Formats: sequence, structure tokens, C-alpha cells
Amino acid sequence: MRGGEVKDALNAFVRGMKEVARNWGNMIREEPAERQKDEWERLAEHAGVIDSATFSHLLADEYGSVYHKGFARRTNEMMFKANGLEPWNRAMRVAATKSAVQFMLRHNQGRDQHSARWMKELGFAVGELPLDADGQLIARKDVLLRERPELTVREAEAIVDKVNSAIVRWVEGAILSPSAGQRPAWGSDPHFGMFWHLKQFAYSFHHTMLTRAKNEAGHNNYAPMGALAWYVPTMIGADITKGLMLGAGELPGYMQGYGAADWLQHGVERAGILGVGQFGLDAATDPVGVVGPMADQVWEAIVDPIERTVVRAMPVNSLYSRAVL
Repeated sequence: MRGGEVKDALNAFVRGMKEVARNWGNMIREEPAERQKDEWERLAEHAGVIDSATFSHLLADEYGSVYHKGFARRTNEMMFKANGLEPWNRAMRVAATKSAVQFMLRHNQGRDQHSARWMKELGFAVGELPLDADGQLIARKDVLLRERPELTVREAEAIVDKVNSAIVRWVEGAILSPSAGQRPAWGSDPHFGMFWHLKQFAYSFHHTMLTRAKNEAGHNNYAPMGALAWYVPTMIGADITKGLMLGAGELPGYMQGYGAADWLQHGVERAGILGVGQFGLDAATDPVGVVGPMADQVWEAIVDPIERTVVRAMPVNSLYSRAVL
């Protein structure tokens, strides 16, 4: 969506898996293993792309609830560490920092027809980035002063702040960062918390990914649209693999009768490419479910057998519900 390359996504995936494995190892050790931060992690911290307090807040908003307090919030944050989401998302932001720098260096040379527009979005003109003797981006004041001694300290600070702001802007356009600005006003009202539950991801995805793809299409750049199209077969493949693994080689009952149209609908829904429009489609097929998981569970308790209701209310029931019911 932000002009990165396919290899960037692969590198981000590898980094993410390594961080998750390292985090799990640290959770069972008495003392965390010593590790050296690479240049991209140090740059991400320096630029403000990753910050522990802000990071935990973003995760809670995206995958949990904006209304968690006290024990519930602490439990939620511990869960994110245990299931790997916190190290995974931290790794994604570090990887996005690397992609941002490479993107800026690439388009600072004006190689693409969209280079000038993209660089303007980040606050620079083509060829304006501060580079060292090796052609690498300068994001630290001390380095810039060594390379350009004619600058005053204040001038160097202004240039470096502009560079770091551009890096953060690029990352925020490539990674989901939920905020009140991405959701409707009622989504921030605790009186509607029961109905808002788990809807933030759809709004953040719509705001960050779909809006960006639409904007690029308006400039005759359809590459992001093509990337979104790949989300559908990717999610279908991932769900088939997950279903076969959980079912010991057998797909869940609701998938076994799927035809081509059913798989396409399933893939579109799971890929999220309809954004907030998915709520409307869900309402047409499951008007109770679109209200929220609590309302959905109350309705199931009324119409389903008690044993099904109890099992589906248990934690991580997807791992054992098919064997029990």
C-alpha cells in the first residue's frame, strides 16, 4: 500500500517470527537473553516509531478494547506477550522503518513517475534528503553536523526532525495504528462498548490500507489494488491450512460443502478488503452477529443446545470444540 516491495514483506515476516520465538524464550527463562539491537531497531527507537507505552496502547485498542482498565488491561497486555502479538507487531514496525528508509532513498533519485509526489507527501523534494558520503540517509544530528559542518546546531536539528517525521509518517501509513480519529464518535463512547467490541481492526484497516489504495488508484497507480487482490487467495489458503491442522486432516463442517462462490465470499470477508462495508454485508446474513459477540452469544444461548453454548463460551474453544461437540 505504501510503495514497499514484496521482499520487504518477506523480510518483515522472518523478523517477526524470530522476535516471537525470542519473546517466548525470554518468558520461560529466569533472565532474558542478552541481545544486540540492529541498526533498524535503533533507528526505529530514535525516530519514535516504537515506544513501549504507546505500543501497548495501540495493541490494546486494535485487538482488545478501548475501555479496559486495571486488572483487565494488565491481563490483556500479558496475553499479547504470550500469544506473540506484541513482539510480532514491534518487529513489523522495525521492518517498516527499514522499508521507509529504502523507499525514501529509492525515490529521492526520482526513478519512478510517482517519486516526486511520494517524496512531497513525506515533506521532501526529489534529491533533498540529507545523505552521508556513502549515500545513506542521515537521521542523527551528530552525524549530520560531521557531514555538513557549515550547519548550525539548530539547522541540523530541524533537518533531522524532518527526516524522522518522514520515517514515522511512512510507517504509520504502512502499519495499523488505531486511534479515535479512525473510528466514529460512538465507537469512543463507553456506553456503546458492548456493541463496538472488536470493530477497531476493520476501521483501522479501512483507514490505513483501503483509503491508501483508493488514493493511489486516483493517481493511476493500481499496484496497491493488485496487492489487495492477493489477500483473498492468501486468506483462503491460510484458513484451509488452519482448518486441516485443527481437524487432523479434515476441514470444519461448515467448509466441507463450500463451492467456488462460497470460497470467494469467505476469502473476501476474511481478507477485510471491503473494510467497514463488511458490516453491512454481515448484517444482511447475520443481523444479530453484527451487533457484537456478546449479543451473538446471548442469541446462541437462546436457540442452541446448552452444551454448544457452554463450549463456545470457553477460552480458545477453536482448539477443541470440534472434538467435543
